[in-house]
Amino acid sequence: MPSDARRATSEALAELDASFFRVRFDRLTPGQKRYLRAMAELGPGPHRSGDIAQTLGLKVTTVAPVRNSLIAKGMIYSPGHGDTAFTVPLFDGFMTRIMPDMPWLANSLQMCGPRRVSATTRIITGQPFGLAGRQGAGSKWIP
Repeated sequence: MPSDARRATSEALAELDASFFRVRFDRLTPGQKRYLRAMAELGPGPHRSGDIAQTLGLKVTTVAPVRNSLIAKGMIYSPGHGDTAFTVPLFDGFMTRIMPDMPWLANSLQMCGPRRVSATTRIITGQPFGLAGRQGAGSKWIP
C-alpha cells in the first residue's frame, strides 16, 4: 500500500476512533466492554457464543444476558443461531486499540452484575465477602 494510502487509512481510523466508535463505546457497561473485547480478540467474526464465553473463562449461560443487552443496544447481532457478530465494521479493531490489554480475564466472574456466588467461588477467585442485597444459605449477593 502506498504511503499516502497508509496515512489516509490511519487518519480515517483515528477520526472514527475519536467520534463514531467512541460514542458507542462510552454507552457500554464495563461487562459489555469486556464481552466486546473478548469478541475482538477472536477477530472480525462472526463468532460462536461458546467461543466468546470460553475467551472470557465463563459459561455461555453466564454471558448470555450481556450478549442479549448488546443485541438490544444494536452493538452486535446474531447472523445465525449461536453466532454473534459486530454490527459496525472495523469495531473489533477499535476494541483492541481502546482496550489493548486483557487483565480482566482473571476477574471475568465480576462481569454480569448482581448474581449469587457461593463461598467456594469467592475463595477460589479471591472475591470479598461483602454483602450487597439479599443473602441465601451458603451464598452472598455481590454487585
